[in-house]
Amino acid sequence: MGRTSSSGLPKGTRARSGKIQINFKWNDKREWFTLDLIDTPANFIKAAKIREDFVNKAKYGILKIEDIEAVTAKPIKKADAAQKTLPASNAPTFAHYAQEYLYNLSDHKQGTKKKYLSILERLWMPLFEDMPINTITSQMLGTAVNGREWSSAKTRNDALIPLRVAFELAHDDEIIDKNPCDRLKNQKPQEAEPDPFNEIERERILN
Repeated sequence: MGRTSSSGLPKGTRARSGKIQINFKWNDKREWFTLDLIDTPANFIKAAKIREDFVNKAKYGILKIEDIEAVTAKPIKKADAAQKTLPASNAPTFAHYAQEYLYNLSDHKQGTKKKYLSILERLWMPLFEDMPINTITSQMLGTAVNGREWSSAKTRNDALIPLRVAFELAHDDEIIDKNPCDRLKNQKPQEAEPDPFNEIERERILN
């Protein structure tokens, strides 16, 4: 269920009039939204996941009113939730080029395809899936990449591979003028420190 508040409920959730409300900061305002969920323990788990998704999208500036209205009990007044909207676009979505990238991996080992499918599903699709690919900026990508804690430079570098190629495919199709991932440079993996002991010395220490 993730982190809990002092009430024992998931962070940023509460029960009101038999429904569940979630709270998060959006457009520089912290607000409560009433979900179309009855306040049962199972639904609080669902609400926590919805809130986590909204918090991430709001952080990267891609949360839309339609996202919230899809799960809330009543429509949101547009005047109360004026948002910075992305320019309208009929371009293919990020999901389209992510799928094309995976299709192009058909000649690779199954483990390779599974690895990059997992990266896309865990990291990039939740943020950019339905966005027209020509509306995703280098600033958005930089915030998404640099705002995450990576376990290692190699993990970060591996995660950038499918992201870069998806945009490269869009560039090849002349949907975008340049790849917004170009500013995202690989990090140099930290080299292991040399062992100060030789094999004989290690055996003496261990035995």
